[in-house]
Amino acid sequence: MVDHRFCKSLWGSENVEFVVSSAVNTAGGLLIMWEKGFFRMTNSFQGVGFLGVKGFWGDDRDPCYIINVYSPCALSGKREFWKELVGLKRSEGEGIWCVLGDFNAVRDRDERRGRENVRSLGGTEIREFNEFIESMELLDIPLVNRKFTWYRSGGHAKSRIDRCLVSLDWQMKWPNCAQYVLKRSVSDHCPLVLKQVEANWGPKPFRILNVWMDNPLFVKMVGENWNEFEVQGWGAYVLKEKLKKLKDEIKLWVKKNFKDIREEIKRTVDEINMIDMEDENGGVSDKDLIRRKELTAEFWRLSKLNESVLWQKSRCRWVKDGDRNSKYFHAVINKRRCSNFISGIRIGDKWVEEPSRVKDGVREFFSDRFQDSSWNRPRLDGVDFKSLGEWIVGF
Repeated sequence: MVDHRFCKSLWGSENVEFVVSSAVNTAGGLLIMWEKGFFRMTNSFQGVGFLGVKGFWGDDRDPCYIINVYSPCALSGKREFWKELVGLKRSEGEGIWCVLGDFNAVRDRDERRGRENVRSLGGTEIREFNEFIESMELLDIPLVNRKFTWYRSGGHAKSRIDRCLVSLDWQMKWPNCAQYVLKRSVSDHCPLVLKQVEANWGPKPFRILNVWMDNPLFVKMVGENWNEFEVQGWGAYVLKEKLKKLKDEIKLWVKKNFKDIREEIKRTVDEINMIDMEDENGGVSDKDLIRRKELTAEFWRLSKLNESVLWQKSRCRWVKDGDRNSKYFHAVINKRRCSNFISGIRIGDKWVEEPSRVKDGVREFFSDRFQDSSWNRPRLDGVDFKSLGEWIVGF
Protein backbone atom coordinates (compact mmCIF):
# COMPACT_ATOMS: atom_id res chain seq x y z
CA MET A 1 0.00 0.00 0.00
CA VAL A 2 1.51 3.30 -1.15
CA ASP A 3 0.00 6.19 0.83
CA HIS A 4 1.16 9.53 2.23
CA ARG A 5 2.64 7.88 5.28
CA PHE A 6 4.75 5.55 3.15
CA CYS A 7 5.93 8.39 0.89
CA LYS A 8 6.75 10.53 3.93
CA SER A 9 9.03 7.78 5.21
CA LEU A 10 10.84 7.69 1.87
CA TRP A 11 11.01 11.45 1.37
CA GLY A 12 11.99 12.32 4.92
CA SER A 13 9.41 15.06 5.54
CA GLU A 14 5.70 15.87 5.40
CA ASN A 15 6.21 18.28 2.51
CA VAL A 16 5.81 15.67 -0.23
CA GLU A 17 3.30 15.04 -3.00
CA PHE A 18 3.08 11.93 -5.16
CA VAL A 19 1.27 9.90 -7.79
CA VAL A 20 1.38 6.11 -7.96
CA SER A 21 0.57 3.33 -10.41
CA SER A 22 -0.21 0.13 -8.53
CA ALA A 23 1.84 -2.99 -9.11
CA VAL A 24 0.46 -6.12 -10.75
CA ASN A 25 1.16 -8.81 -8.16
CA THR A 26 4.74 -7.91 -7.13
CA ALA A 27 5.97 -6.09 -10.24
CA GLY A 28 5.27 -3.04 -12.37
CA GLY A 29 4.52 -0.52 -9.62
CA LEU A 30 5.57 3.08 -10.41
CA LEU A 31 5.90 6.02 -8.02
CA ILE A 32 6.70 9.70 -8.62
CA MET A 33 7.34 12.01 -5.65
CA TRP A 34 8.27 15.70 -5.49
CA GLU A 35 8.74 18.50 -2.98
CA LYS A 36 5.52 20.40 -2.43
CA GLY A 37 5.77 23.98 -3.63
CA PHE A 38 8.65 23.38 -6.05
CA PHE A 39 6.59 21.49 -8.61
CA ARG A 40 2.90 22.23 -9.27
CA MET A 41 1.19 19.25 -10.88
CA THR A 42 -1.71 20.01 -13.20
CA ASN A 43 -2.31 16.53 -14.58
CA SER A 44 -1.14 12.93 -14.23
CA PHE A 45 -1.43 10.13 -16.79
CA GLN A 46 -0.38 6.53 -17.24
CA GLY A 47 -0.16 3.87 -19.91
CA VAL A 48 1.44 0.55 -20.68
CA GLY A 49 4.75 0.70 -18.80
CA PHE A 50 4.80 4.34 -17.75
CA LEU A 51 3.45 6.88 -15.26
CA GLY A 52 3.77 10.61 -15.88
CA VAL A 53 2.97 14.02 -14.44
CA LYS A 54 2.52 17.38 -16.11
CA GLY A 55 3.04 20.61 -14.21
CA PHE A 56 5.15 23.70 -13.74
CA TRP A 57 8.57 23.94 -12.15
CA GLY A 58 8.69 26.95 -9.82
CA ASP A 59 7.71 30.13 -11.67
CA ASP A 60 8.48 28.66 -15.09
CA ARG A 61 5.72 29.17 -17.65
CA ASP A 62 6.69 26.21 -19.82
CA PRO A 63 4.93 22.94 -18.95
CA CYS A 64 7.19 20.25 -17.55
CA TYR A 65 6.61 16.53 -18.16
CA ILE A 66 8.23 13.88 -15.95
CA ILE A 67 7.60 10.29 -17.07
CA ASN A 68 8.64 7.28 -15.01
CA VAL A 69 9.22 4.20 -17.17
CA TYR A 70 9.11 0.46 -16.58
CA SER A 71 9.10 -1.00 -20.07
CA PRO A 72 7.68 -4.44 -20.92
CA CYS A 73 10.26 -7.15 -21.61
CA ALA A 74 8.76 -8.59 -24.79
CA LEU A 75 9.46 -6.74 -28.03
CA SER A 76 5.76 -6.63 -28.89
CA GLY A 77 5.05 -4.94 -25.57
CA LYS A 78 7.90 -2.48 -26.10
CA ARG A 79 6.52 -1.51 -29.49
CA GLU A 80 3.14 -0.74 -27.96
CA PHE A 81 4.85 1.20 -25.17
CA TRP A 82 7.00 3.23 -27.63
CA LYS A 83 4.04 3.98 -29.88
CA GLU A 84 1.90 5.23 -26.99
CA LEU A 85 4.64 7.53 -25.67
CA VAL A 86 5.36 9.01 -29.11
CA GLY A 87 1.65 9.69 -29.61
CA LEU A 88 1.44 11.29 -26.17
CA LYS A 89 4.31 13.68 -26.83
CA ARG A 90 2.97 14.71 -30.21
CA SER A 91 -0.48 15.38 -28.78
CA GLU A 92 0.83 17.41 -25.83
CA GLY A 93 3.04 19.67 -27.93
CA GLU A 94 5.85 21.86 -26.65
CA GLY A 95 7.31 21.67 -23.16
CA ILE A 96 10.30 20.37 -21.26
CA TRP A 97 10.39 16.58 -21.07
CA CYS A 98 12.26 14.06 -18.96
CA VAL A 99 11.62 10.37 -19.60
CA LEU A 100 13.55 8.10 -17.26
CA GLY A 101 13.55 4.61 -15.82
CA ASP A 102 13.96 1.00 -16.91
CA PHE A 103 13.59 0.79 -20.70
CA ASN A 104 14.62 -2.89 -20.88
CA ALA A 105 16.53 -2.08 -24.07
CA VAL A 106 19.99 -0.94 -25.11
CA ARG A 107 21.11 1.43 -27.85
CA ASP A 108 24.06 -0.62 -29.10
CA ARG A 109 25.71 -3.96 -28.44
CA ASP A 110 28.45 -2.46 -26.23
CA GLU A 111 25.79 -1.58 -23.64
CA ARG A 112 25.29 -5.25 -22.82
CA ARG A 113 27.99 -7.71 -21.72
CA GLY A 114 28.26 -11.03 -19.93
CA ARG A 115 27.82 -14.74 -20.42
CA GLU A 116 24.94 -14.22 -22.76
CA ASN A 117 25.87 -14.38 -26.40
CA VAL A 118 25.97 -10.69 -27.22
CA ARG A 119 25.77 -11.44 -30.91
CA SER A 120 22.35 -12.93 -30.37
CA LEU A 121 21.04 -9.56 -29.22
CA GLY A 122 18.40 -8.53 -31.70
CA GLY A 123 19.53 -5.76 -34.03
CA THR A 124 15.89 -5.00 -34.78
CA GLU A 125 15.19 -4.06 -31.17
CA ILE A 126 18.26 -1.81 -31.01
CA ARG A 127 17.28 -0.06 -34.23
CA GLU A 128 13.64 0.43 -33.18
CA PHE A 129 14.68 1.71 -29.74
CA ASN A 130 16.94 4.33 -31.34
CA GLU A 131 14.14 5.27 -33.72
CA PHE A 132 11.84 5.71 -30.71
CA ILE A 133 14.30 8.12 -29.06
CA GLU A 134 14.63 10.04 -32.32
CA SER A 135 10.84 10.22 -32.76
CA MET A 136 10.49 11.54 -29.20
CA GLU A 137 13.15 14.20 -30.01
CA LEU A 138 15.02 13.32 -26.82
CA LEU A 139 18.70 13.46 -25.89
CA ASP A 140 20.44 10.58 -24.16
CA ILE A 141 22.57 12.05 -21.39
CA PRO A 142 25.69 9.86 -21.02
CA LEU A 143 26.70 8.31 -17.72
CA VAL A 144 29.66 10.03 -16.09
CA ASN A 145 30.93 7.59 -13.46
CA ARG A 146 29.79 4.09 -14.51
CA LYS A 147 29.04 2.15 -17.69
CA PHE A 148 26.23 -0.19 -16.64
CA THR A 149 23.08 0.09 -14.54
CA TRP A 150 21.88 -3.53 -14.24
CA TYR A 151 23.77 -6.58 -12.96
CA ARG A 152 22.48 -10.15 -12.93
CA SER A 153 22.39 -11.53 -9.41
CA GLY A 154 25.11 -14.11 -8.93
CA GLY A 155 26.29 -13.78 -12.51
CA HIS A 156 28.55 -11.70 -14.70
CA ALA A 157 25.94 -10.34 -17.11
CA LYS A 158 25.45 -6.58 -17.06
CA SER A 159 23.83 -3.94 -19.23
CA ARG A 160 22.68 -0.35 -19.43
CA ILE A 161 18.92 -0.63 -19.62
CA ASP A 162 18.18 2.29 -17.26
CA ARG A 163 18.65 5.82 -18.55
CA CYS A 164 17.43 9.43 -18.46
CA LEU A 165 16.23 10.96 -21.72
CA VAL A 166 15.56 14.71 -21.86
CA SER A 167 14.22 17.09 -24.47
CA LEU A 168 16.21 19.87 -26.11
CA ASP A 169 14.29 22.47 -24.09
CA TRP A 170 15.25 20.66 -20.90
CA GLN A 171 18.90 20.64 -21.95
CA MET A 172 18.77 24.34 -22.78
CA LYS A 173 17.23 25.16 -19.41
CA TRP A 174 19.70 23.00 -17.47
CA PRO A 175 22.71 22.72 -19.82
CA ASN A 176 25.06 21.03 -17.34
CA CYS A 177 22.89 18.04 -16.51
CA ALA A 178 24.85 14.94 -15.52
CA GLN A 179 23.65 11.39 -14.93
CA TYR A 180 25.18 9.44 -12.06
CA VAL A 181 24.95 5.75 -11.22
CA LEU A 182 24.80 5.02 -7.49
CA LYS A 183 25.70 1.79 -5.71
CA ARG A 184 23.04 -0.92 -5.66
CA SER A 185 22.05 -2.99 -2.65
CA VAL A 186 19.58 -5.89 -2.80
CA SER A 187 18.22 -4.81 -6.17
CA ASP A 188 19.84 -5.86 -9.43
CA HIS A 189 19.37 -2.28 -10.67
CA CYS A 190 21.55 0.69 -9.71
CA PRO A 191 19.80 3.93 -8.73
CA LEU A 192 20.21 6.82 -11.18
CA VAL A 193 20.56 10.48 -10.23
CA LEU A 194 20.06 13.26 -12.78
CA LYS A 195 21.30 16.57 -11.44
CA GLN A 196 22.41 19.99 -12.59
CA VAL A 197 26.13 20.46 -11.98
CA GLU A 198 27.32 24.00 -11.34
CA ALA A 199 31.12 24.07 -11.21
CA ASN A 200 33.52 26.93 -11.86
CA TRP A 201 36.24 25.64 -14.16
CA GLY A 202 37.90 29.02 -14.51
CA PRO A 203 38.05 31.38 -17.50
CA LYS A 204 36.62 30.17 -20.78
CA PRO A 205 38.64 30.37 -24.01
CA PHE A 206 38.13 33.57 -26.01
CA ARG A 207 36.65 33.12 -29.49
CA ILE A 208 35.82 35.56 -32.29
CA LEU A 209 32.29 35.42 -33.71
CA ASN A 210 31.82 35.97 -37.42
CA VAL A 211 28.93 38.39 -36.85
CA TRP A 212 31.33 40.82 -35.16
CA MET A 213 33.44 41.07 -38.32
CA ASP A 214 30.35 41.92 -40.36
CA ASN A 215 30.27 45.23 -38.50
CA PRO A 216 32.58 47.79 -40.20
CA LEU A 217 33.20 49.47 -36.83
CA PHE A 218 34.69 46.24 -35.50
CA VAL A 219 37.25 45.98 -38.29
CA LYS A 220 38.14 49.65 -37.87
CA MET A 221 38.53 49.26 -34.09
CA VAL A 222 40.85 46.25 -34.50
CA GLY A 223 43.07 48.07 -37.02
CA GLU A 224 43.36 51.25 -34.95
CA ASN A 225 44.18 49.45 -31.71
CA TRP A 226 46.69 47.13 -33.38
CA ASN A 227 48.64 50.09 -34.80
CA GLU A 228 48.58 51.97 -31.49
CA PHE A 229 49.97 49.10 -29.40
CA GLU A 230 53.63 49.65 -28.56
CA VAL A 231 55.48 46.54 -27.40
CA GLN A 232 59.24 46.09 -27.30
CA GLY A 233 60.97 42.75 -27.66
CA TRP A 234 61.53 39.94 -30.08
CA GLY A 235 58.94 39.12 -32.74
CA ALA A 236 57.02 36.26 -31.12
CA TYR A 237 56.80 38.13 -27.78
CA VAL A 238 55.49 41.28 -29.50
CA LEU A 239 52.83 39.27 -31.34
CA LYS A 240 51.70 37.52 -28.14
CA GLU A 241 51.43 40.76 -26.14
CA LYS A 242 49.59 42.62 -28.91
CA LEU A 243 47.07 39.78 -29.27
CA LYS A 244 46.58 39.78 -25.50
CA LYS A 245 45.87 43.53 -25.47
CA LEU A 246 43.63 43.23 -28.52
CA LYS A 247 41.52 40.59 -26.75
CA ASP A 248 40.79 43.03 -23.90
CA GLU A 249 39.83 45.78 -26.37
CA ILE A 250 37.51 43.43 -28.27
CA LYS A 251 35.76 42.41 -25.05
CA LEU A 252 35.12 46.06 -24.18
CA TRP A 253 33.84 46.78 -27.69
CA VAL A 254 31.50 43.78 -27.70
CA LYS A 255 30.12 44.67 -24.29
CA LYS A 256 29.39 48.22 -25.46
CA ASN A 257 28.18 47.63 -29.03
CA PHE A 258 26.95 44.04 -29.21
CA LYS A 259 24.04 43.33 -26.87
CA ASP A 260 22.62 39.89 -26.12
CA ILE A 261 20.86 38.89 -29.35
CA ARG A 262 18.25 36.70 -27.69
CA GLU A 263 17.27 39.46 -25.30
CA GLU A 264 17.04 41.90 -28.18
CA ILE A 265 14.81 39.49 -30.11
CA LYS A 266 12.55 39.07 -27.08
CA ARG A 267 12.32 42.83 -26.55
CA THR A 268 11.52 43.39 -30.26
CA VAL A 269 8.78 40.74 -30.27
CA ASP A 270 7.23 42.14 -27.09
CA GLU A 271 7.06 45.63 -28.63
CA ILE A 272 5.50 44.26 -31.83
CA ASN A 273 2.84 42.44 -29.80
CA MET A 274 2.12 45.58 -27.79
CA ILE A 275 1.48 47.56 -30.99
CA ASP A 276 -0.71 44.69 -32.27
CA MET A 277 -2.85 44.89 -29.12
CA GLU A 278 -3.25 48.64 -29.54
CA ASP A 279 -4.16 48.10 -33.20
CA GLU A 280 -6.91 45.66 -32.21
CA ASN A 281 -8.37 48.26 -29.84
CA GLY A 282 -8.28 50.94 -32.54
CA GLY A 283 -5.78 53.17 -30.75
CA VAL A 284 -2.80 52.84 -33.07
CA SER A 285 -1.37 55.82 -34.98
CA ASP A 286 0.45 56.03 -38.30
CA LYS A 287 3.66 56.51 -36.36
CA ASP A 288 3.05 53.22 -34.54
CA LEU A 289 2.42 51.42 -37.83
CA ILE A 290 5.74 52.69 -39.19
CA ARG A 291 7.39 51.63 -35.97
CA ARG A 292 5.91 48.12 -36.26
CA LYS A 293 7.31 47.83 -39.78
CA GLU A 294 10.75 48.88 -38.52
CA LEU A 295 10.55 46.38 -35.65
CA THR A 296 9.63 43.57 -38.02
CA ALA A 297 12.69 44.32 -40.16
CA GLU A 298 14.80 44.49 -36.99
CA PHE A 299 13.45 41.13 -35.86
CA TRP A 300 14.53 39.41 -39.07
CA ARG A 301 17.95 41.08 -38.88
CA LEU A 302 18.46 39.87 -35.32
CA SER A 303 17.19 36.40 -36.20
CA LYS A 304 19.76 36.17 -38.98
CA LEU A 305 22.52 37.22 -36.57
CA ASN A 306 21.35 34.68 -33.99
CA GLU A 307 21.34 31.86 -36.56
CA SER A 308 24.85 32.85 -37.64
CA VAL A 309 26.09 32.60 -34.05
CA LEU A 310 24.39 29.22 -33.54
CA TRP A 311 25.73 27.93 -36.84
CA GLN A 312 29.29 28.85 -35.89
CA LYS A 313 29.01 27.35 -32.40
CA SER A 314 27.52 24.13 -33.74
CA ARG A 315 30.43 23.73 -36.22
CA CYS A 316 28.09 22.32 -38.88
CA ARG A 317 30.21 23.05 -41.94
CA TRP A 318 28.12 20.90 -44.26
CA VAL A 319 24.91 22.92 -43.84
CA LYS A 320 24.12 24.82 -47.04
CA ASP A 321 24.05 28.60 -47.06
CA GLY A 322 20.54 29.86 -46.55
CA ASP A 323 19.35 27.01 -44.33
CA ARG A 324 17.43 28.19 -41.29
CA ASN A 325 17.13 25.64 -38.51
CA SER A 326 17.92 27.20 -35.13
CA LYS A 327 16.48 24.25 -33.21
CA TYR A 328 18.81 21.87 -35.00
CA PHE A 329 21.81 24.08 -34.26
CA HIS A 330 20.80 24.18 -30.60
CA ALA A 331 20.67 20.38 -30.59
CA VAL A 332 24.15 20.10 -32.07
CA ILE A 333 25.56 22.64 -29.60
CA ASN A 334 24.06 20.81 -26.64
CA LYS A 335 25.24 17.46 -28.00
CA ARG A 336 28.78 18.80 -28.19
CA ARG A 337 28.42 20.28 -24.71
CA CYS A 338 27.34 16.91 -23.31
CA SER A 339 30.22 15.13 -25.03
CA ASN A 340 32.82 17.66 -23.86
CA PHE A 341 31.44 18.20 -20.37
CA ILE A 342 33.59 16.78 -17.56
CA SER A 343 31.64 16.42 -14.33
CA GLY A 344 34.49 14.59 -12.60
CA ILE A 345 37.15 11.91 -12.90
CA ARG A 346 38.15 8.83 -10.97
CA ILE A 347 41.44 9.23 -9.10
CA GLY A 348 42.44 5.87 -7.71
CA ASP A 349 39.31 4.43 -6.13
CA LYS A 350 37.58 7.80 -5.52
CA TRP A 351 35.27 9.79 -7.77
CA VAL A 352 36.32 13.47 -7.68
CA GLU A 353 34.19 16.42 -8.91
CA GLU A 354 35.86 19.47 -7.34
CA PRO A 355 37.37 21.43 -10.31
CA SER A 356 40.63 22.17 -8.51
CA ARG A 357 41.13 18.50 -7.59
CA VAL A 358 40.19 17.37 -11.10
CA LYS A 359 42.77 19.75 -12.60
CA ASP A 360 45.43 18.55 -10.15
CA GLY A 361 44.60 14.92 -10.98
CA VAL A 362 44.89 15.51 -14.75
CA ARG A 363 48.14 17.43 -14.29
CA GLU A 364 49.66 14.69 -12.14
CA PHE A 365 48.55 11.99 -14.58
CA PHE A 366 50.29 13.57 -17.57
CA SER A 367 53.29 14.68 -15.49
CA ASP A 368 53.87 11.05 -14.54
CA ARG A 369 53.54 9.96 -18.17
CA PHE A 370 56.03 12.48 -19.54
CA GLN A 371 58.46 12.53 -16.64
CA ASP A 372 61.86 10.89 -17.17
CA SER A 373 61.94 8.01 -14.71
CA SER A 374 65.29 6.99 -13.21
CA TRP A 375 66.56 3.49 -13.93
CA ASN A 376 69.88 1.75 -14.28
CA ARG A 377 70.97 2.56 -17.79
CA PRO A 378 73.60 0.35 -19.49
CA ARG A 379 77.04 1.94 -19.67
CA LEU A 380 79.63 1.44 -22.38
CA ASP A 381 82.73 2.34 -20.36
CA GLY A 382 85.74 0.28 -21.37
CA VAL A 383 84.39 -0.72 -24.79
CA ASP A 384 86.95 -0.09 -27.50
CA PHE A 385 85.24 1.44 -30.53
CA LYS A 386 86.86 2.04 -33.90
CA SER A 387 87.54 5.72 -34.47
CA LEU A 388 88.83 8.04 -37.19
CA GLY A 389 92.52 8.83 -37.15
CA GLU A 390 93.95 12.33 -36.87
CA TRP A 391 95.01 12.42 -40.50
CA ILE A 392 91.44 11.80 -41.63
CA VAL A 393 90.09 14.49 -39.35
CA GLY A 394 92.72 16.91 -40.63
CA PHE A 395 91.84 16.21 -44.23
